[in-house]
Amino acid sequence: MDNSNPPQFAAPAPSAPFSSPPNSRPVATAPAAVIPQPVVKVLSPRGVEYVFLTICLFIGAGGLIGALLALVNGKTDFNVLAFPVAVLAVTVPIFAWLFLRLKKAEVRDFGLKLDASKRRSTQFTQIVTFIVALFTLIGCVSGIFTKLAGQYKGSLIKLALDALVILVVDGGILVYYWLDEHKAI
Repeated sequence: MDNSNPPQFAAPAPSAPFSSPPNSRPVATAPAAVIPQPVVKVLSPRGVEYVFLTICLFIGAGGLIGALLALVNGKTDFNVLAFPVAVLAVTVPIFAWLFLRLKKAEVRDFGLKLDASKRRSTQFTQIVTFIVALFTLIGCVSGIFTKLAGQYKGSLIKLALDALVILVVDGGILVYYWLDEHKAI
């Protein structure tokens, strides 16, 4: 294909001013100054609190999973449990305060349950917890397959208990937010 001579388009010839046919309806057109805007540009003030709640939830859940995994695997040393317990000691009171504060606000104003900032936060939580549960199951099944192949030297009981700990904590979060999201609709 030769692109040395691109096609030339002629400008339309000037025509007589447009006049509508006698029985035609006017066509509604949007004004040129209307620019579509996103519904939420920034988080609402309550939305920021939901993000704080979500951060405390994820960090606290990580601390709980860490402590439970250490206990399941027989590690009860102070130096092993110090960090997960510290995480729980800090995040649980903050999470509880934010959770109760936001639930009370939702009871007073039902519209808050449908706030776009809140829904983003809860949907993000559902997506993350689903991904964690999915990869936990994949890891557990992979461990079983590698044990059957003779490549895994660990205990399948501990592997299953580790997966169960993660799935109970993570699944509890997913189920709570799933039910809460669908109750609001």
